[in-house]
Amino acid sequence: EQVRAAATFDLLFSESDRHGQNVFVDEDYQLSVIDNEGAYGPTNSMFIPGTQKYEIYRIGYNAVCCGNLPPGNCPGRPGPASPETLLDYRCHAPGGKIGFEYPPGVMSFVKKLAGMSADAIFSHYKMSRLEHAQVLKQRVMWMSELGFEETLGKVLAMQEPGDGVRYGNNFSYKIHPPCCDVNTCNIRKHHALKTD
Repeated sequence: EQVRAAATFDLLFSESDRHGQNVFVDEDYQLSVIDNEGAYGPTNSMFIPGTQKYEIYRIGYNAVCCGNLPPGNCPGRPGPASPETLLDYRCHAPGGKIGFEYPPGVMSFVKKLAGMSADAIFSHYKMSRLEHAQVLKQRVMWMSELGFEETLGKVLAMQEPGDGVRYGNNFSYKIHPPCCDVNTCNIRKHHALKTD
């Protein structure tokens, strides 16, 4: 439930900087997302396939954005997945999809905002920029009418296709099947999580 909630948060608020250093897991295995200043930009989250942060964990930094490394690293070669790929929301959602089965309270929030104008959202929530309210308004409309996966498809279609060279938040990638099991996926073994 926590991973689905984090993925829903990141898609809803268009989080552009959700990587492993912005996810905190406490000693009771409770997950918290932190450092959310990247909201209302392009969507780029380790929980959401098709985004650059996710793709970096899936096949490696050098295969996704080799141009950000010293000369001689391009083209990058895909490597084993990082254990963080196990946080793909599809591994934590029944049937691998969220659809309209948002975490508790999300659909009522989405419907409330869908019934408001961007100006009303901006004013009611005392937002600092009207453009943020406009992004949020568009997102709640899609999520209320299309569900999670179709909204994700629209979001990724608005982002530039990743080319394996450039690093940035506004790139999208082909969505591959999820890797939900360290025993069957090509996970870096020296970093693999225990699955007892």
